Parts: sequence; C-alpha cells; structure tokens
Amino acid sequence: MVLLAAAGLGFTGILLYQSMTGVAIAGCGVRKSCDVVLASDWSVWLGVPVTIPAFGLWLFMLVAAAGGWLRPLRYAALLATAAGVWFVYLQVVKVQTLCPYCMAAHGCALAMLVLALVGVQRIPWGGVLLAGVCMVVLAGGQVLVTPQPKPIRLVTHGQLKINTERLPVLGSRDAPHLFIYFFDYTCVHCRETHAVLMKARERYGDQVAIALAPAPLDASCNPLLTETHDGNREACALARLMLKLHMHDPATLPVFDSFVAGMNPPTLDGATAFAVERFGREAVDNVLLHAVAGSDLEAWCQLNAEVGKSINHPDPESVPKLVLGNGTVIPGPIPDPEALYRLLENDLGLKPVESARLTPP
Repeated sequence: MVLLAAAGLGFTGILLYQSMTGVAIAGCGVRKSCDVVLASDWSVWLGVPVTIPAFGLWLFMLVAAAGGWLRPLRYAALLATAAGVWFVYLQVVKVQTLCPYCMAAHGCALAMLVLALVGVQRIPWGGVLLAGVCMVVLAGGQVLVTPQPKPIRLVTHGQLKINTERLPVLGSRDAPHLFIYFFDYTCVHCRETHAVLMKARERYGDQVAIALAPAPLDASCNPLLTETHDGNREACALARLMLKLHMHDPATLPVFDSFVAGMNPPTLDGATAFAVERFGREAVDNVLLHAVAGSDLEAWCQLNAEVGKSINHPDPESVPKLVLGNGTVIPGPIPDPEALYRLLENDLGLKPVESARLTPP
C-alpha cells in the first residue's frame, strides 16, 4: 500500500505540475490525450484545479499507509476510488479521450481499496457514505459551476485545425494575423526565410505574429526520418533547447531565437554557452522540460508532414513551410522579401506601419 500510495502521489504530482504551469507532460504533447483532458472544463472544481485536492488526498494516503492507520486509509481509498469513477466517466463520455496519467492514478486508488479491505469482516458503511457525499459534492460543483472555456487560437488549413496554444510565439498571440512557421535551425533555407520573416514583422508591427513550430531534419527526434545528414545532427538538440528556454521563461524566446537563427552554421555548444550566460544554468539543465520539449517536437514533426501532404508536396517532411492565417501554405525558402510583402498586402490586406514606410529601401 505504501508503494501504491507513492505511485499515486507521483502520478498526481505530475498532473498538478502541468495544471499549475501549463507545461506539457512528457508523453502527452500537442494534440495528445492527456493534454486534451487537462485543458478541458472538467479539470477544475469551483475554479480550483482538481489536481490540488487529489494531491493532498494521495499525500494523506501515503502517510496513513506508512503509519499503519488502516481505518482512515480505507476511508481515503474509498473516496479516491469514488472520485476515480466520476473522472473516468467524464473522460469517456464528456471529453471522449483518456489521460494515461489519470488512469494510472485511478488504478492505484482501486488497488489501494482492494488491499485496504482485505480481512475486513463487515463493510465500512461510514466510509461508503462519506465517499458518496464527497462524490455528489465533486460532481455538483463541476456540473453547476462550469468555467468559461479558455480561448484557443487555431489556424485552419483545409481539414487541419492547428492549435497554436503551446507553440512559442514571436509577437502577441492576439495579433490579427498569426502565422505558423515550420523550420529547423540547421537548415540554410530556413535561416534565409527566418530573416525575411523578421523583416516582415518590422514592416507590419503588431499586425503579425510568428508561431515557431520546429520540425528538425534529425531522425533522433523526428519519427518520420530514417537518416540524418551531417549538417542536421544537432537540429533536435537546438530545438529542444529553444523550447526548454521558452517554457522556463517566454521572455527568452526573441533573444535566443535571433541569436541561433543568425549563427552560420549554428552549433549546440555555441547556443548552450549563450543561453547559460544570458539565462542561467537552471533554464538549460531542466530535465523535465527536456522530456516535454521532446514530446512536443514529435507532434510538430507529424503536423509539418500533414501540412506537406495536404499540398501534395513531393517531400512532405521538408522545411521551411509557412502557414498564413488564412490557411495559405508557402513551402520552401522565401529569398525575396518583396514577394512576401506583395502576397501579405494583396491577400491579407496588411499595411506597413509608418516607421517601415519611412525606412529607405
């Protein structure tokens, strides 16, 4: 029971960390099941993330199991199991997807209850009543007080609806035009396109924001590739470093992105030294964020390929690709800023800001 309680506390602690920070859980990245569950309206009770009381309950069960307090442990296991029944129902019926971390915690609760009841001569009706009351309070608080859903910015391309919530963004997420840029720091054409996009941001100001979706040409993190060319061997590590820094502190993104995109060629040693000097060793060495970044990278590589297939690209995994806010996809490099400006102004109605008009060509 001590081992089960420790496992349940661990699973719930991971869920609590995600609830409080918004950081993706390793193995549950963009568009994955537990990401959907933890972002749903049913993940809170009266405005409080349900992971907070769940963590407290599991902590009590660990202490009770270690101390041999069997009677309160039975009551707590009954309560955890009843709550688990309710949350499994919500995942199956309301959210229609299962969170593996949640299900693992519910399984621990059920196993705890079975062990806690071994040798019991009569049913602990007091605990059953307490669990039933708590379940009614839990369900009632969620059903009667449904929180307002968080606005999520989507970019639609054909049948693809791309959720930009966890993508690092250069500029404001609320900008009228949000573009998604699939890229690789070690890709020469990507660095050329990156420079053009930064000029476009200067030209159009707050009208435009760029969501960075790294899709490294490196088989060590891109499941769609079977080999890695010599020039791309540090692509995954550079992308993970960018994502870790962004998750640690979003304010680091413009500085680090500008530095790495300007390196020719970019190196992991150089990027790491710069990050440590500017942002500190803690941001660079965070192991949990490293695992989370890897999970997100895999999802964005898959999404990049889906976009490529949707436009019948002969090499759908290739980068760069730029997806405009209206769903238009620009594959391949953009060497000429003027060509991009004409497209943005003619198709999207963007207007140069005054400072850009005054800048000589």
